[in-house]
Amino acid sequence: MSKHNLQARPIYHRTRDSIDAHLTIVFAALAVSRHTENTTGWSIKKFVKTTRLYRRLLPLLKAGLLQPGDRLVWHQSRLGNTFYATVLSRGALQLDDGRIAKSLSGACQELTGKSDDGREEFRREPDNVLLGDLRAQLAGNAKR
Repeated sequence: MSKHNLQARPIYHRTRDSIDAHLTIVFAALAVSRHTENTTGWSIKKFVKTTRLYRRLLPLLKAGLLQPGDRLVWHQSRLGNTFYATVLSRGALQLDDGRIAKSLSGACQELTGKSDDGREEFRREPDNVLLGDLRAQLAGNAKR
């Protein structure tokens, strides 16, 4: 890790306890960063960027609500478009034309050129369940 990786801004702590707590958190974060870099061989920037790519579908895979190889479909009925994607083992999606989207929002961007999170668009085939409903089920708040 180098200084250019740090995104520092002024911190306005005035009491001794606040200053000590802030420094403790900063040094703990530095220790975790160093350990991550030494363990993975990646820079912390690469590690954060990579792990963010997989965070949306990976919990559904880990919970067994999605499986690698599951087909997802998005019907844009008003425009007459239908898009398909296949879930990959690390939470990425392979589009029908072979492109890899690393997230649902990335798939939406690739397919339509517009930003969307994809949870209310993509459905799991063949049961036609929205990914948003699977997310809610994972959280214990299944939609009715």
